[in-house]
Amino acid sequence: MHRALLAIVIAVGLALRIAVAPYSTGSDIPQFAGFADTFLRHGACFYSFADSEHSEEEGWPYNWPYLYGPVWAYILATLRLAAPSQVEFYWEGSNYYVYVGRSWIVAVKSVLIAADTAVALLIYRLASRRSRRLGVFLAAAYYLNPMTIYISSIYGMFDQLALLPLLAALLYMDDKPRMAGALAGLSFMVKQTMGPPTLALAIYAWRRGSLRVFAAAAIAAAAATALPLLLLCPSSAPKMLELMTEAPEPGYTRPLVYSFNGLSSLATYLHDKCSCNGGGLDTLWMIKYWWVPAAFLALLALPRIAREDDAAVAAALAYTIFTATYWRVNHQYLVPLVALLLLSLPRLGRRLGLLAFITTLWAGFWPIAFPTSWWFHVHIKNPDLDVWKIVDRLTLMIFDEAFYVEYSLILTGLQYLLLVAATYRYAPATYGRLARAVARALGSMRKRIVFT
Repeated sequence: MHRALLAIVIAVGLALRIAVAPYSTGSDIPQFAGFADTFLRHGACFYSFADSEHSEEEGWPYNWPYLYGPVWAYILATLRLAAPSQVEFYWEGSNYYVYVGRSWIVAVKSVLIAADTAVALLIYRLASRRSRRLGVFLAAAYYLNPMTIYISSIYGMFDQLALLPLLAALLYMDDKPRMAGALAGLSFMVKQTMGPPTLALAIYAWRRGSLRVFAAAAIAAAAATALPLLLLCPSSAPKMLELMTEAPEPGYTRPLVYSFNGLSSLATYLHDKCSCNGGGLDTLWMIKYWWVPAAFLALLALPRIAREDDAAVAAALAYTIFTATYWRVNHQYLVPLVALLLLSLPRLGRRLGLLAFITTLWAGFWPIAFPTSWWFHVHIKNPDLDVWKIVDRLTLMIFDEAFYVEYSLILTGLQYLLLVAATYRYAPATYGRLARAVARALGSMRKRIVFT
């Protein structure tokens, strides 16, 4: 019965993805073709040519650097051998046009959709430990969420591929920490945004006395993904490290429609719309000091993460801190958020679970509000007009920037509320014991000094 329902969910979700995948693409997919060509051209020395300075000579449509681990580069290069269609880009007057071949779109999205499907199946398996009915519900809530469909099958970004080994690690956290560590390390090397939940899993392993095994396996797996490049082209190692640790300088988040941090969106909107002595209102401080609320929420959540008996909840809390506070949150970051929050529902209880579920629904509302048909023609030279019109009918086509500021503020507010409500009871007792221990230690030191 439950497997039949799961099969229906997968069939419906897969049909929706296949229906839109060949006819749309975001701006990253043509850039991925440039990355793949560079990898095939330079091989193990790929990272030496993967920065913005080489974008023009490498023939990339944009000057965006490759900031990820080598796993995605390996996959892109393999796909490029099967789909070498040309990417066209040129200026015509003041307009810049980028067009990508359909075979490359399908090649990339086939991997993304496969990863998305595997994530849904893993959610079912993890949740079925409690209840198969729950497993079907959570798998459906993920796989039919408009945001997960949008990222894998319309825009085309690979966060679900990074999420996949992290969820697989959750299967082994309690009885096979070595396997869990290796999968977590692999997840990080697909995309570094998996760093916060990986750290949470390390804390979970520490509490169970398996941190050394977990950490050693994670480091070994991460190193193994980069080892072929480092052995064959040692000179590229500094550049790999530089690109993988590169953090853009905080700034105003334009265009606002793609900004999912409420404070950053509000600061940008106020700066652009308000005037002060002939210039824009200076609100950059609201973005520049994003790490202050991040540190506060991390300190608040750490006691619960350290005491949590459910690895999925620990990972979800850590990742939510990231998406709630980082100054530049992109829509693809919401895919792991949806998955991890859904897996946390049983442990969070009725009220917090409802809040987490509402957060996933709100994350999924954006592709319905946005004029999503934009990606069905902007990079497609001969767009399918029928699909374009259907998507227009299914979305609200909201263009007003103020709406997206309000949307991101609500999204950020939901995450703040969830984090505070889920963790505030744990912090006073933990930090109170810590303060008393420090006071006792200082008192003991004072007595010794006085005695001496």
